[in-house]
Amino acid sequence: MTVETGDGIALTVISVNTDAADAVLNENMFNDPPDAGNRFVMARIRAQNVGGNANSEKSVGESEFKLVGSSAVKFSPLGDSCGVIPDELDADLFLGGLAEGNVCFQIPQSEADLVLFHDPMFSFNKADRRWLTLANPDSVDGVRPAGASLEASPDQTPGYFRTNPVPHGTSVETDGGLSLTVVSVNPDAADVVLNENMFNEPPSEGSRFVMVRVRAENAGGNADGEKSVDESDFSLAGSSAVRFSPFERSCGVIPDELDADLFRGGSVEGNVCFHIPQSETDLILFYDPMLSFNKFDRRWMRLPNQP
Repeated sequence: MTVETGDGIALTVISVNTDAADAVLNENMFNDPPDAGNRFVMARIRAQNVGGNANSEKSVGESEFKLVGSSAVKFSPLGDSCGVIPDELDADLFLGGLAEGNVCFQIPQSEADLVLFHDPMFSFNKADRRWLTLANPDSVDGVRPAGASLEASPDQTPGYFRTNPVPHGTSVETDGGLSLTVVSVNPDAADVVLNENMFNEPPSEGSRFVMVRVRAENAGGNADGEKSVDESDFSLAGSSAVRFSPFERSCGVIPDELDADLFRGGSVEGNVCFHIPQSETDLILFYDPMLSFNKFDRRWMRLPNQP
């Protein structure tokens, strides 16, 4: 059964492994087995953003889930850790975005009548919690409609909204006076990345590296103060409506990585790289300054059609 959180995340238990020690121990050589008398319970969760607007994402991760059973004790993935688990749930979802991942708990062998609950990290209202029976379901609810249009409206300034990005090659200026332009895109940059550093690893199965070359110019501000721009200021969104960052799923060490401090009139080109699924299409690069908490500071740039 699917349950929806107060901020529009639909949560569904896909499957449950009630004795997941083998799966966890095979994931990482440094993982320890459960303590004596304990077991690992791993649940696979589907999360979908079905509320809010198209231009800002909602986060969902393992740390937001807790477990309670016959002992009436609360178990958390941090205090009652399994260690490094396979495919841990951790995603930033735009409207319609869908992700699956695992959450895991170390609990006593005797614990029964398990109930999983979502407990938003920054909420202090117990009414925000959502409760799901932790058992393998006979059937799984289908994916829900997103509930809002992704069509651009006439009043959306190009480049200021995910629904109305500037075309590839067109510059867009930030509120801080940086002019940003996508110069070129390598939609399958594995060879380039692997040749850059002997310790780089290839993309995971079913994934690829996308490398984007960006030109940045300080077109505003004063002559005595510089503006910084680097790879960490950029993210990627596509057909899955999932946010990809250069660090959460890294390409590794990349050639000519974008990283500069620009005085007025200064201009630089450099690369940013993303590790994304092969199937991802309709890619949009967006600038999201690290120290800004205002989603309207973002700038959106469409990439060329991708395979």
